[in-house]
Amino acid sequence: MARELRVSEELLLALAHENVRTRTVRQLLAFLADTGMGLESGAAVTVPLLRRELAQMVGTSPETLSRVLHRLAREGALRLTRSGIWVQNPRRLRAILGDRA
Repeated sequence: MARELRVSEELLLALAHENVRTRTVRQLLAFLADTGMGLESGAAVTVPLLRRELAQMVGTSPETLSRVLHRLAREGALRLTRSGIWVQNPRRLRAILGDRA
C-alpha cells in the first residue's frame, strides 16, 4: 500500500512538472526496472504495452505519444515496430533524464 501511494504521488508530481517526453522516458525505464529487464544490457527489450495504454500512463494523447516515441527512435533509444516498442539503448534513455550513473 505504501508503494502504491508513493507511485501515485510521483505520478501526480510528474504530470504537474514534467513534459511528455520526460514522463514517457521515466515510464519506459520504470517498466524495465519493475520487470528486471536489462537496464544495463545492450539487447533490445520489448515493452508489452499498447501505445494507447502507455499514453494513458503518461497522461497524454496517443498522437502526442507517437511523436515522442518517433523522436526517441530517431535518437537511437528505441525501435518502433507494429508489434511493439523495443528499448534498444536504456543508457540513452537515462541520459535523456540526466541520470548517467
